[in-house]
Amino acid sequence: MQIARLDLQRYQTLLLQDSIAKQQVDTQASLVKQYEGAVKSDQANVDTYKLDLIYARITAPVSGHIDLRQVDPGNYVTTGDTNGGGGVITQLQPISVIFTTSEDNLAAILKPLHAGTKMSVTTYDRTNTTALESGFLETVDNQIDTTTGTVKLRATFDNKGLGLFPNQFVNTKLLVDVIKDATIVPPPAVLNGSSGVVYVGSRTIR
Repeated sequence: MQIARLDLQRYQTLLLQDSIAKQQVDTQASLVKQYEGAVKSDQANVDTYKLDLIYARITAPVSGHIDLRQVDPGNYVTTGDTNGGGGVITQLQPISVIFTTSEDNLAAILKPLHAGTKMSVTTYDRTNTTALESGFLETVDNQIDTTTGTVKLRATFDNKGLGLFPNQFVNTKLLVDVIKDATIVPPPAVLNGSSGVVYVGSRTIR
C-alpha cells in the first residue's frame, strides 16, 4: 500500500506539470483507497479473533475461594447449567457476618449508628474464647422478627488473617458505648431478686 501511495504522489506531481492524464491519477487514487479498505477489513478480522480469545478464557470478576471442581477439561459447558459451569467463587476479603440482638438493645445501637459512629465488632469461635477477627457494624435490618423479638445486624471485616470462613458459626461482641470512671463490682457481689438488682458489700469471715 505504501508503494501505491508513493505512485499517487508522483502522478499528482506529473498532473501539475500537465505530463499525465487525470484519469490515471484518479485510477491510482482509487487503488490507494482500495488498499486502505483492505487493511481496515483485515484489522477488523484481527480484532474479532482477539475478542474470541477473550471469550474463550474464563476470568473471575472477584477474588475469593472457589468451590470444588465441577467440570473437567473437555466437558461441554453452557449458560443453562444448574451447577454454574466452572464453579462458584465466595469472596473472603472483605467478608460480612450477620448476627442478631434483642429488640431491647435496638435504641442504644441505632443512636450512635445514625450519628456516624463506627462501632467495633469482634468475632469469637464457637467456644467464645478465641478472638477471630475485628470489624465494624455496617447496617441494621429494616424490621424486627416478631417471633423471636430480635433484629439482624450486619458487620463487615477485612478478614486479613482469614480467620472467618463462609457459613462459619461465630459469636459476636458489639461495642456500643464506653463508660468512663465507672464503679465496677465483681459478679458474685450482684444479686437479682424480686425487688431488682441488689449490690452486696463484701466481707471477710474469720
